[in-house]
Formats: sequence, C-alpha cells, structure tokens
Amino acid sequence: RRKAVIYTHPRSAPCCGNLPIAVGEGTIDWQTDTTRAIANTLFSGTALKLPNLKFIWSHGGGTLPFLIGRFIGVGEQPKNKANATPDGFLAAARKMYFDTAQQMLPAQQFPLKELATVPQILFGTDFPYGPDRDTWKALQAGKIFNNAELQMIARGNAEKLWPRLKA
Repeated sequence: RRKAVIYTHPRSAPCCGNLPIAVGEGTIDWQTDTTRAIANTLFSGTALKLPNLKFIWSHGGGTLPFLIGRFIGVGEQPKNKANATPDGFLAAARKMYFDTAQQMLPAQQFPLKELATVPQILFGTDFPYGPDRDTWKALQAGKIFNNAELQMIARGNAEKLWPRLKA
C-alpha cells in the first residue's frame, strides 16, 4: 500500500566467504546471487502479488541479461505461467528497475538495454562498494545509448520513481 521502492545490493553469504578461488565473491557470486534474488522474486509470485512495489536491482541485474532465454523458458512452464508470470518472464522482468553499476562495457550494456528497456535503467556507480570507475564515461563511450536515453538513465527515470525529488 505504500508503493515502496526497494533497492537491492548483494553481500557475501556466510557460506561462501572462504571459497578457494583466485577472485573475490563480488566478482562472481554477487552477480549470481542478484540473479537468483530476481528469479525468486518473480517465480515465487511476490512481484505479481505486490505490483505496487518497485524493485531496483544493482549491477544491471547480475547475470540475468545473459541468462534471459533460460528464464523465459521457465516462465512458460504451466505452474509459473499460472501463478507467477502470466504475461511471461520477460514482461515481468521489464517491470523491474536495474542500475548501471559495473556495466562498463558495451558487451554488458547492450544485453541490459535489451532486457530492461531504457525506462527501467537507472544510473548507478556502485559507490562505496566498488572501485571508483567512471560509469558515466563508460556509458557514453559504449555508444549503446543515445543522448536522450543517457539523460533518461542519468535522471529522468529516477524522477519518475521519486517525483517529489524532481528539481
């Protein structure tokens, strides 16, 4: 009833802090955990039952843009079609919002744009969690988004979520 906006950012799970790999949890696990959280939110029926909640997923939705074909298939299964994704997984996912944190390359930006569509993408830098890299310059250099789309990402889309903060 409050029409809340919920921002998510992964953390290291207690089970996985000492995995014997050469890279930290933020490199692989956080992206996968974000994807799992999105899938759970949609396939559990939570998003369908609570349509006034607006979810913002960090890091461009983790690995979701790259695994979308698999999730579309799961969304078509009769149980999910009836109880969680009646209009299909892609339609449900496109009601979510995604930030641009760590989306530094065109190979990351293009799948995000295809999944989310520009009105669902919000500017994000990953500060204070990630290194101070220039996300804005990366979005401009990637040439995936035109100037009007970049302005929507930079401010316009957020102003629609929080109209009272509009300057």
